[in-house]
Amino acid sequence: MASSRKRLWKLPHLATGACLLFCAYHLLLHCKVLARFNKPQDSIHSTVSQDTTSDAGAKVAAPGAAAAAAPPPTPIRVAPAHKMSTATQMLRPITKVVEGMRLSEGAGVQIRRTVGTPKLRNLDPFLMLDELKLPLNQATAGFPDHPHRGFETCSIMLEGEMQHKDSAGNAGVIGPGGVQWMTAGRGLVHSEMPVGRQGRLWGFQLWINLPAKHKMTKPRYQDYQASDIPAVEAPGSRVRVMAGQHAGTTGPIVMKNPGMLYDVILQPGAAVTLQVPRGWAGFAYVYDGAGSISGSAANMHHALVLGDGDHVTAEAAAAADAGSAAGSGLGHSDAGESNDYGQGEGSGLKFLLVAGQPIGEPIVQHGPFVMNSQAEISQAFADYQAGRLQDPRDNVWEGDDEL
Repeated sequence: MASSRKRLWKLPHLATGACLLFCAYHLLLHCKVLARFNKPQDSIHSTVSQDTTSDAGAKVAAPGAAAAAAPPPTPIRVAPAHKMSTATQMLRPITKVVEGMRLSEGAGVQIRRTVGTPKLRNLDPFLMLDELKLPLNQATAGFPDHPHRGFETCSIMLEGEMQHKDSAGNAGVIGPGGVQWMTAGRGLVHSEMPVGRQGRLWGFQLWINLPAKHKMTKPRYQDYQASDIPAVEAPGSRVRVMAGQHAGTTGPIVMKNPGMLYDVILQPGAAVTLQVPRGWAGFAYVYDGAGSISGSAANMHHALVLGDGDHVTAEAAAAADAGSAAGSGLGHSDAGESNDYGQGEGSGLKFLLVAGQPIGEPIVQHGPFVMNSQAEISQAFADYQAGRLQDPRDNVWEGDDEL
C-alpha cells in the first residue's frame, strides 16, 4: 500500500511536467514562424543595393490579379567594395600655422619664407616656399648664377616678369600669371633676373624634392604663360590648375612625383571645396585677403599645414570682415592695388594649395643641393667645382623616358 501511495503521489507531478514540455514545444514553433516573417532587411551599410530603375523597388500585384501577371522580382546588384570609401568624406583639418619669415636671398633680395624655416623645416616632398613681393627697382640685383641638383623648382609670377637662363644658354621669360617648372635633376647652373625697373615684382618659388631614382635624371624646363594655365570658374571662385586635376580640368605641369598645385581666388563671402587625395602631404599659403580654410582662420603670409583627409574647404571673409583683418595687420598691406588674377588686393581670399605624395626617403640638403646622403652632397660640390654639373648636350626643353 505504501508503494502504491507513492506512485499516486507522483502522477500529478508527471502531468505537470508533460504540460510544460508541450507548451515549450509550441512556443518554439511560434518563434520560428515569427522569425521567418520578421527577418530584418539589409542595413544602409550593406554592399547590396536594389535597382532603382524599377517601380518602388519591390512591386506588389494588385488585388485579384493573376499570379502569372506579377512582375519579376527586382534584381539585386552588389556594389564594388572600393565604392564604400566614398560614402564618408573626411575634411582635412589644419594642424599647424606658420607665419612667413623675412629673409634676404640672391643678391640681397628680400623674400618671405614659410616652408624651409625652423618652424617648418620641410613637408615631404616640399622643401621650401618663398614669396617675393617688392617694387622692381628694389629687386634688380635678382638671383645671379647658382647651381642646383637633386630636386625641382616651381616659379610662379603674379606681377612682373622674370628671366631664367642657364650656363648652356637656355633661356626663357615668365610673365604675369606664368609658371616655370624646372627639374634640376643631375644638375644645372642658372640665374633668375627681373625684367624692367618699373612696377612691382610679385611671385613665389617652391622647391620640391625628387625621389632617389630621379635625382640624377636629365634637367628639364616647363614654361607656361598665363594663357596656358586652365581655370575652373564658379560663382565667386576661380581655381587656376597648374598641376594635378580639379573638377575635370588637368594642369599642364608634368611632375616626377604625384602632386597638385592650384592658385585659388575667392570673392568676398564665396566658398569652394577642393579634393586632396588621402595620404598626401599639403599646405595652403595665403598671399592675399582673409577668410578660413578647413574651419581655421586664414590670413596673409601664413602657411596652413593640412592634416589627413580627402578634401579642403575655403571661405573668403565678407567685405567688412576683410577690412577688419586689414586694419588689425592680419590682412593686406597694399590696399587699392589690383592684378589680373583677383578683384583687388585685400578683398576676398587668395591662396596657393600645394599637395603631393610623400617620398619617405632621407633628405640631406646643403644649400642648392638636395640628395639622400652626405657622400652625394660632396660629389655634387666636386662636380660643380670641376664644371661638370650641367651637361650642355642635354635638351632641357624635352622630357625623358622617365616622365
